[in-house]
Amino acid sequence: MHEPHIRIEIQRALNAFIEGNLSENTTNLLRVLGYESQRTLNRPSNTVEAFLEDFDNHGQMHREKAHLHEWDTADFLFQLTADEIKQYHFQETINFAERGSVDNAIYHSYLFLAIKLKGNAYSRRALVNITREINWCYAMPALLIFQHGHALIPNLIENSS
Repeated sequence: MHEPHIRIEIQRALNAFIEGNLSENTTNLLRVLGYESQRTLNRPSNTVEAFLEDFDNHGQMHREKAHLHEWDTADFLFQLTADEIKQYHFQETINFAERGSVDNAIYHSYLFLAIKLKGNAYSRRALVNITREINWCYAMPALLIFQHGHALIPNLIENSS
C-alpha cells in the first residue's frame, strides 16, 4: 500500500469508531495496519460473563480491580501466529526459526482484544488495573484496545507467568 493511501485508509478506519461495532471497527483498523487472522472464536455473545466463562473460568481475575461493572462489551478479536506473520511480504525479515540461544521473550503467538467501557472517561490507573487483571488470563502477550467515550486506548498485555 502506498503511504498516502494507507494514511487515508487508517483515517477512514479510525473515523468508523464514531459509530458502529467496536469489534468490527477494531478488526478493520488492525487489518489496515497489516494484522489479520482467521483464528478467532465464534462466540454468540460479547458480554462480560461470556468473556469470563471463556478466559477466566478459574477465577484468577480480581473482579473489583478489573472494574468488571464498567465493562459494556469484551471481544476476543483474533490470535496472530508466527506463520501468519510470515505470510506478509513486508514481514519477510523476521525469522522465527533462528538457531542459537533461547530467548523466553520471543513469542510465537499474539492475541488481540477489545473492551468497550460504559463511562466516558477513565484514569490511566484504572485502565492499567484492568489490563493487569486480564493479564492473568493469558500465557502470551496481547494487545487490548479500550474504547470509552470518544477515546481509543491501546494497552499491551505481557505474560505474567
